[in-house]
Amino acid sequence: MKNILIALPFLLSGLLAGAQLTPTHLLCENLRSPIAIDAPQPRFSWQLEAPANRSERSLSQLAYEIRVAPDNTSFGNNAALTWSSGKVTADQSVHVLYAGQPLQSAKRY
Repeated sequence: MKNILIALPFLLSGLLAGAQLTPTHLLCENLRSPIAIDAPQPRFSWQLEAPANRSERSLSQLAYEIRVAPDNTSFGNNAALTWSSGKVTADQSVHVLYAGQPLQSAKRY
């Protein structure tokens, strides 16, 4: 199997109504800051943290966006992205599957 290097944190933009939740506990293939991944389509997971002045029960994720880029690439440069999920209207935050072009072996993303 290929070893694909994934550098966390991956960029996750929670698109939320009314308040900003912060993505925490970022995982790739259930690992925090993995050095090598052998999955051709890694899965991403995260937890959301509410601001101290808000109850977590009153807030929920409405959408997300995941962006994957080669290491040391600015996420603002869309041309350099390997993959972007685009805005996905969903509350899913566990095992979101990478759906971009095949990742290159021994390359950091």
